[in-house]
Amino acid sequence: MSVATHLLKKILTFKRIILMGYVASKSTVRGLKLPRIHLALFGVSAAIFITTAFSLVSDNSKNKFEAGSFQTELMELPSPDPISESPSNESELDESEIIKHEIKKGENLALIGEKYKITPVDIHYLSSQRPHGKLLRKIRPEEMLSFTFGAEKQLLRVDYQPDPLTIITFDRDDKSFRSSSNSITPGREILFSHGVIKQNLFYASQRIGLADALTMRLAQIFQWDIDFVLDLRPGDSFFLMYEELFVKDKFVGHGDILAAEFINQGETYTAVFFKDDLGQGDFFNLEGESMRKAFLRAPVEFSRISSSFNLNRVHPLFKTVRPHRGIDYAAPTGTPVLAAGDGRIKTASRTQANGRYVVIQHGRQFVTKYLHLSKFGRGIKSGKMVKQGQVIGYVGQTGYATGPHLHYEFLVNGIHKNPRTVSLPKATPIAPEHEQLFAIEAARLFSLLENYKGQMRLAAEH
Repeated sequence: MSVATHLLKKILTFKRIILMGYVASKSTVRGLKLPRIHLALFGVSAAIFITTAFSLVSDNSKNKFEAGSFQTELMELPSPDPISESPSNESELDESEIIKHEIKKGENLALIGEKYKITPVDIHYLSSQRPHGKLLRKIRPEEMLSFTFGAEKQLLRVDYQPDPLTIITFDRDDKSFRSSSNSITPGREILFSHGVIKQNLFYASQRIGLADALTMRLAQIFQWDIDFVLDLRPGDSFFLMYEELFVKDKFVGHGDILAAEFINQGETYTAVFFKDDLGQGDFFNLEGESMRKAFLRAPVEFSRISSSFNLNRVHPLFKTVRPHRGIDYAAPTGTPVLAAGDGRIKTASRTQANGRYVVIQHGRQFVTKYLHLSKFGRGIKSGKMVKQGQVIGYVGQTGYATGPHLHYEFLVNGIHKNPRTVSLPKATPIAPEHEQLFAIEAARLFSLLENYKGQMRLAAEH
């Protein structure tokens, strides 16, 4: 047993008392408060653990538990202000005039410049400045521009906010402009959600108010272990811990999913997010194994299987017994088809039977095939290297096909295997030098998720 695994198990031994004590001491579960003696004991345990191990949450953090969600407010870090306040530290701008403009439908930089009497030469220098000038050629309605004018209405500065967390600044440099990009560090809140499957994942998520984009990210975490079309059953459930981002108390989007658990047909899959000292982040189970596998379980998201792997299948067109050495995924024409794993395109061509098709070689052992495509993905051709999840084509009905679908084959050492049941090789685990740090972070995140589950159980009992 590694030092990291031993440390993780030791830490998890304390997780329920410590984390439930800390949060319960400040939280109310649907109006139900825990007994004072329990809160006192929990508080003492939490204080000892936090002092000797690691800081879990700030003493000043504020916890909320509301109708199916639990959220923790985190400290907002200093960051550049958005355009709505766009101050400047340059002395030459102290006596300047600042005009803020919300872009309207049909406007471009030239029309806006004409409105504020900005010279065509300045407009040209702004839009052609590298590397950010091209962004000004793609401005969109409801985005913000800020113009700073000096003496005699000379344009000194332009601030452009292409998204809620980025400000691009163009400062006058003699006759032209120089540009820089500044990131706005948002405030973060941690929220928790719990859903139960009745029909499908999206329906369950929508019932608890989870955004579709977040649902897709949840599915992508577990896509190597769970087929979200075929494997889900009523009663399956999930727990999710994620971030919401705020700038000046305004919601600007979702941050990272920090931890998640999915219970599928009685089997539990747990994932925690870990970012190493180089800033590279990914999802791992509690043992430090990557949630990723070398191959996706299915190369088409949220489709259905119209024909399974069957070596004794009767062909629907020729009415003869012909082995079906792959799986047919029925989906609308144009649905993206993804590379199941990293590899090199061996063939991207067309035949009468296969229609448009792609064959990918993955090292020496593995080959995947994708048939009946309506068209290839951008840049897809023989000899091209592709990454797992890259769009290599789109579902179609070319070749011998009775309807729009993807025929997908998986070969190991030249032998066809069932893509749904073949054992998939694992991706790279936590690096040895990060094992101890991962153990601490995994324990922290998993303990918070376990605490939320405990809160849910208490709420359900009352």
